[in-house]
Amino acid sequence: MKVKSFRREKSKMFTKITEEILKLTEPDFLYLSGSRLYGTDNPSSDKDLRGFIFPPFEYLIGVKKFDCRELEGDHKIFSAKKYIKLLLQGDPQSTESLFVTQNHILKSTEVGMELLKIKEFVLSNTIYHRIVGYSVSEWRKAMGVRLEPLKRTKTEEETIRDIKSLFQPDRESMDEIVYHLYKNKERKLVSSIPSVGVRRKKEYDKFGYCVKSASHAIRLVGQLKELMETGNITFPRPNASVLKDIKSGKWKKDDVNDLYNELKNEVMISREKSVLPDKPNRTKVWKIYMNVVETIY
Repeated sequence: MKVKSFRREKSKMFTKITEEILKLTEPDFLYLSGSRLYGTDNPSSDKDLRGFIFPPFEYLIGVKKFDCRELEGDHKIFSAKKYIKLLLQGDPQSTESLFVTQNHILKSTEVGMELLKIKEFVLSNTIYHRIVGYSVSEWRKAMGVRLEPLKRTKTEEETIRDIKSLFQPDRESMDEIVYHLYKNKERKLVSSIPSVGVRRKKEYDKFGYCVKSASHAIRLVGQLKELMETGNITFPRPNASVLKDIKSGKWKKDDVNDLYNELKNEVMISREKSVLPDKPNRTKVWKIYMNVVETIY
């Protein structure tokens, strides 16, 4: 494969900050994320950029360390290796990158597109708990509640350390182990409103819930449902108008609550009939990565 960067036709979304980022980082894949990807943006919405890069040789062999570069304006460029790890862990935003449409791709190179061939091997049902977890977290923010912190005994902490030391599970597997160990341990929801910022406090006072977090929570379970049922995530989101209305406070709290619970029940059913494999094919994923690295160097 001939290694060569190529430019795509610039869209109207190409702003000065975008061009500066391209010059700064020279990513192998850069795309527009956030509300402008979901179709829930408004004229004042930020332009969130995400991407990955194959860093110089000394970083690839571990002489120097590079995982992520965060740039002003909530823009992030990951190393290709870190990007793969995030995908294998079921990170929602990284997973979304596999389904971005052509008009949301701001830059790509041949090696970047070659790495994206991992798509058919990296997606699996292991993503379910991760995305549901993110959704639940956003929903609690929306409703102004939080779970009391989990208090582990000294013996429990030692047991978890022993599991990590003896079996060396990856983060995804360890999260699953901890989930099953503590799923029946009783905790209660407490109000988080007294500790929130001024902007969110105004939303609770005006609408009875945090509209932005509610929109995020509903979008996440909707994306997961589509992924479980079809192996695809559509962007912009088919229900973007509903998400925008929720985000702007046009929905009553009870109606939003009903919609979220309905989608949560549907995604649980979708999980049982999922078209995705149960686990990612890690061997294939890392083989593609190594082949691309060999091609570059």
